[in-house]
Amino acid sequence: MNPFDPSSFNHRTEKLTTGHTYHFVDQLPPGYNRNTPTLLLLHVFFVFHMDSNPLVRYGWRYQIGPWARRGWRIIVPDCLGYGGTDKPSELSAYTIGSVCCDLAALLDHTGVDRVIVIGHDWGAEIAWRLCLYYPLRVSMVACLSIPFFPPARSFVTLEASVKKAPEFAYQVYFADEASTKEIENNLDFFLNLILYSGAEVTRWAPVSCPPHFEVPVMGIHRLIWRFEFYLQAFRNSLAGPLSYYKTKRLRFDEEKEANLPSALPASLPALFVRGTMDPTSQLRHAIRSKDFVPSLKITTLAGAGHWLMVQRKDEVTTLIADWIETTLHTGRSQAKL
Repeated sequence: MNPFDPSSFNHRTEKLTTGHTYHFVDQLPPGYNRNTPTLLLLHVFFVFHMDSNPLVRYGWRYQIGPWARRGWRIIVPDCLGYGGTDKPSELSAYTIGSVCCDLAALLDHTGVDRVIVIGHDWGAEIAWRLCLYYPLRVSMVACLSIPFFPPARSFVTLEASVKKAPEFAYQVYFADEASTKEIENNLDFFLNLILYSGAEVTRWAPVSCPPHFEVPVMGIHRLIWRFEFYLQAFRNSLAGPLSYYKTKRLRFDEEKEANLPSALPASLPALFVRGTMDPTSQLRHAIRSKDFVPSLKITTLAGAGHWLMVQRKDEVTTLIADWIETTLHTGRSQAKL
């Protein structure tokens, strides 16, 4: 499994019972059986897992091999709207509840009862909600950058939300119907702004030319992200990724209808990892999330930005793997008592 060679991973494309076709990596370790722990790795926005384009890099590319060599099954899907997975036009398909339904169907299709779900960015938001929508399908949860936020009791507009959390102000622009074409027409500028600041620094940058919004600069060197490949991958294909930002009202309605609990079970092991230089991962939000995730362990990486599994690949790989093994060992020991 070569992190720079997507063809070295085992790719599958399957139609699920939800009607959506998903492309995903399904890496089985030697001696796999139904008792083997399975890790479900989630990430959307700026991470592709396409087998059709060997130049596009994996967001989890550094973790798949090491974690599979620990003896775990690794499933990494292109979420809806990305890569080789379907890109429906209807907005309702991109709600987190709908995507969680797809993921539950993916687990059914792959014969997996319960997973250790690990998510970053929107993938973290989906991972937290998978624990609420399908609690019996998740044995552990680890999230990077985005902490747990409980279902809202009343609807709050995106504009009102960002007044309290201005670090998410860019989402107002992404949710605007005009944003897709404007970003696509300024894609080089936009990707430079998001992915590259010339140094390993994360900061806010005012924008005075199109697209007209403030955006967090995540600050990773071009050579890490292979900028030109991302430029090619996202050209005229941002409608799906940006659809997630347009579903706030739909997400509120579906969570209210589902009567989701506000907290995760105290028995569910949970880990949250954040970087001190990530403007979208404020410590105050992480601390508040402990009120709703009783078992939560918070780990802060000093000097790290948003793209943790790439910027701090070795540290993140070992940190999460050790946490999983310790948790599994503790569970086995308790079962023997």
